Amino acid sequence: MAMDRVYKTELTITAGTSDSSPISLAWALEDADLVSVEIIAPPGPSGQAGIRLLRAGTVIIPFNNQRWLVLDNEKITFPVNEQVSASGLTIQGYNNGIYDHTFEFRAIIADLGSISPQIPSTPVLTPGGSLGGSTVTPPPPPVPSGGGSTAGVTFSFSGTATDVDTGAVSPMSATLTSST
Repeated sequence: MAMDRVYKTELTITAGTSDSSPISLAWALEDADLVSVEIIAPPGPSGQAGIRLLRAGTVIIPFNNQRWLVLDNEKITFPVNEQVSASGLTIQGYNNGIYDHTFEFRAIIADLGSISPQIPSTPVLTPGGSLGGSTVTPPPPPVPSGGGSTAGVTFSFSGTATDVDTGAVSPMSATLTSST
């Protein structure tokens, strides 16, 4: 019977740590399946601090080898569902602000072979939930028109985007509508 285990660690990023020379922390785990990683960001970085997780030198969070994950007073869970070795992960962070910030990390580990490998997915975000100060609104049900039927989906997203190079925060929004 497979049993999940939780590994916890923290990374304190000293004020004035640049993204070109980030602080690194080796996070030893075990030869196992990495089910998910939860990150708890403190209040206060205000777009001045960023973190990322690497496995064997490759960025796995944020996904798609993006540069940094910039969070402020948030808790986010990333499904991973991949094998990890005892050498574990490396956590890196920068902090262009004037105060130190401590981020918490939790890895959910399961026995090898207890999960099926999957394509890396996106962060868990439920309708009405938030990510980076943004809110996701669930789409309304499709409305039939005329004598036929129309099936469609509308997804709206609004929030803020932080430029990792300058720290500038800008409002953003997007709407995607699909119909058949």
